[in-house]
Amino acid sequence: MDDGRVSNGVFVKDVKFHSPSTAAACILGRSVNGRTAWLNKDGKMLKELQEAGQI
Repeated sequence: MDDGRVSNGVFVKDVKFHSPSTAAACILGRSVNGRTAWLNKDGKMLKELQEAGQI
């Protein structure tokens, strides 16, 4: 966050993580299930998109 990749809890530059949970933990500052924490612009969870075969 100190290097300008995150602003107000939103990634503003690309950052590569090995899992969605690690990326979410980076933003939230705690352990979290990334598959349920990340939402797309339509409010769908990453888990829903994966299960529907959309990603």
